[in-house]
Amino acid sequence: MKRFALPLAALACAAPAWALDAQEDANAALVQRYVRLMFEEHDIDAAAALLADGFVSHHQPRESKAEMLARFKRQRGDAAADANAPHQAPRRVTVQGDRVFFQLLAPQRPDRPGDRPTLFFELYRIAGGRIAEHWDATSAADADDQP
Repeated sequence: MKRFALPLAALACAAPAWALDAQEDANAALVQRYVRLMFEEHDIDAAAALLADGFVSHHQPRESKAEMLARFKRQRGDAAADANAPHQAPRRVTVQGDRVFFQLLAPQRPDRPGDRPTLFFELYRIAGGRIAEHWDATSAADADDQP
């Protein structure tokens, strides 16, 4: 009987699969809400509330929460100033535990002839129900990447 004590104790401490699925769903919803607020509605203050106090963006240059929010406010101004910017259409969302991978496609801007659509690859780490870290990369979209 003693040989089963440790494995049974480990099983008793493991989270049930449905709990992990629910947490992953909540993590994905948090990131989707953040992306909508930040990039579609341009409500930087509401989006900031979804970021952890110690948030770090690994976007070059590496930025703190305050630095990133200040940069977005400088770049975006109000939503009217960015009216020509196309909305970023979500392509894929993949969740594994506290990590959410989000792929976005930003179509060609009508006010910038010759621009190509851009794919954004975003990775977020969630901690305590808020976004704690962010990494990203971009790539020009090819014809195969179009919806």
